[in-house]
Amino acid sequence: MTTDSFGNCGRSFGYGTQDGDPMDYYGHGTHVAGIIGAVGNNSIGIVGVNWDIGLLAVNVQTISHGIKDILIADIVAGIDYVVSEKNKGLNIRVVNMSLGWPENPPLPDNSALGVAIKLLSDEGIIIVMTAGNDSTNLNTSTQKHYPACFRFENTITVGSSGEMMQVSNNYVLYPNEPRSSFSNYGNQWIDIGAPGTMIYSTFLNNGYTTFQGTSMAVPHVSGAAALLCAAYPNETASQIISRISNGAQNIGVSTGDWGKGILDVWNAYRLPIITTTSLPGGILSTGYNQALSVSSPGSGISGSMTWSISSGSLPTGLSLNSSTGVISGTPTATGVFDFTIKAQNSVGNDSKTLSIVINSYATLIASFQGRIAGTSANVEKLEVIWVSSDTAIAEESVSTDQNGEAQIIVPYQDLNLNIWVKGERTLAVSEDVGAIIPGSTIDVGMLLVGDANGDNTVDMNDYFLFASNYGKISSDAEFNWRADFNNDGAVDLSDYFLFASNFGRTGAQRPMGSQEMSLIRSKYSAIRGIATGHIMEISTDKDVYKVGEKFNVSVVLTLAKDELISGICSAISFDSTAFSVDKNAISLNPVGGLIISLYDNAPLPHTVGGSVASISPVTISAGTYVVLENTPFEAIEPGTYELTLPEDPANLGSTKATDILDRTNEGLSILIPSTKIHKTITILPDL
Repeated sequence: MTTDSFGNCGRSFGYGTQDGDPMDYYGHGTHVAGIIGAVGNNSIGIVGVNWDIGLLAVNVQTISHGIKDILIADIVAGIDYVVSEKNKGLNIRVVNMSLGWPENPPLPDNSALGVAIKLLSDEGIIIVMTAGNDSTNLNTSTQKHYPACFRFENTITVGSSGEMMQVSNNYVLYPNEPRSSFSNYGNQWIDIGAPGTMIYSTFLNNGYTTFQGTSMAVPHVSGAAALLCAAYPNETASQIISRISNGAQNIGVSTGDWGKGILDVWNAYRLPIITTTSLPGGILSTGYNQALSVSSPGSGISGSMTWSISSGSLPTGLSLNSSTGVISGTPTATGVFDFTIKAQNSVGNDSKTLSIVINSYATLIASFQGRIAGTSANVEKLEVIWVSSDTAIAEESVSTDQNGEAQIIVPYQDLNLNIWVKGERTLAVSEDVGAIIPGSTIDVGMLLVGDANGDNTVDMNDYFLFASNYGKISSDAEFNWRADFNNDGAVDLSDYFLFASNFGRTGAQRPMGSQEMSLIRSKYSAIRGIATGHIMEISTDKDVYKVGEKFNVSVVLTLAKDELISGICSAISFDSTAFSVDKNAISLNPVGGLIISLYDNAPLPHTVGGSVASISPVTISAGTYVVLENTPFEAIEPGTYELTLPEDPANLGSTKATDILDRTNEGLSILIPSTKIHKTITILPDL
């Protein structure tokens, strides 16, 4: 067994059990655990699939009721615990779920259980689930089995293969009975089969017994997955699943019982997995040489590797060495060439679709990853919105994924870039990054999801704020947007799972209620980027006022470093039923000598604001400046309201380079808020 962050060997969430004590009162979990990891070569009992493994027990059964009474609530709580322990550093690679029940109609993916299973998958954990014991064809039946019928990226559903019989010195399946009679089947829902009939394993009180069911088939696959994770620690969950599926014996496939056949761990271990994820571009009439990479135990175990192109074509002038996997030659035509590579050894094969871009000039393929500023934590999602430089770059030349990584293709001779990237909750970038080294990291300022109060730590204080808003939607008068972690306009279980997944983490050191600034720059073309560390925020003398009370609202700008800018654009958006504003009394302060002008056409209703602009760029020193000063507000209607700094109030971000350049004959460099900034104001009745 292994231990969690509390020093326990697991947790119990079932009704009537003791928290922190995952004791198995029925024997089902003990039987499953033995199949996964019972120690062998000791003349005691049985041998598990993986002898050297750490098991964390999560008990979701109740003592006093049947299993169906407690599955949803207790499984969700158990998953939350598993994700929390993984985020605290426990190396959890596989979750065995030998449980389930039928549902008709099917459960939606956005149900509480579906969201929880997807959370596990998104964490890169392999989830192995039981197909069920209802003898049902899931392909044709309206009745489905859960959680097995949730089909997320890192899930694998297991059916039970039939009884074995001895032939000479080998054990094989009974002829024409690859599937256990009780097992659900259907290759649209079930990925693989594994032994589940008459399985002898560990039991309560140091005993052993025989059980059967798809619950017994699942731990065979879970143990195999853990074994493969140990053999190939750098492979992703989806690559390990690919090994298991593609290495299966082709038994039961023709009858449609399951996807790829029956588990074969030895085959799975020996299969090749192509690990090349992308290939660099080439230059017309310039030599090209790039080796493909593959993960396998080597020719001594798996035989020699043969490489081929199964579809598409390499760039004209390039060829693939079938023995070494090297693509080489001199390209004679430009363009984007898509093709599928196939690696084949004596056991099986793996395929991957790749592309090579051939340009008439040198290009840099710049892959980079976002990191939360001031920490070593990577951004979970990173989207490049716009990249530009002295040479115009098409927006489609930017590619992104959902793992905090992005790729940009730019001319080598044009190394001075500005990049605008979008993080999980905020906008932030590195400006003037120059030549990006492939694989480098760009710091972005970002608060962690779940940090409701903005103190840079996801803790119980954030939970209390979440709990006080649970069940509310954006139209509710007391709705607090800070508890809506996924920004869908409702505070619900989805937000709780996001909070739980980051519980205990520390985020970027940046105060809530303020925001780094987008920087729109232009010399030859319009470019967007972030002036890293610059902050704009709403300032009031207090947060609570009475009806009829007048107060001043200011917008404060803090520059982290000197900047060459042409203007600063800002506006305050508000509920006109709650406040009245004397727009004529707005004071627009010069900043560093910039000329001030009121921005008259802000597209948002009930907005006051202004911009500061100059004929030519001015260098503004690092420091704090008041942009909109002492804008006079009067409280009208009791309630809790938000004052907002909308992002890009001048709508500059929607314009193209030529549109911006039409407005000025010189380079345009304007600071604007990157995302909406909120300031909560409470108005009390004047009793």
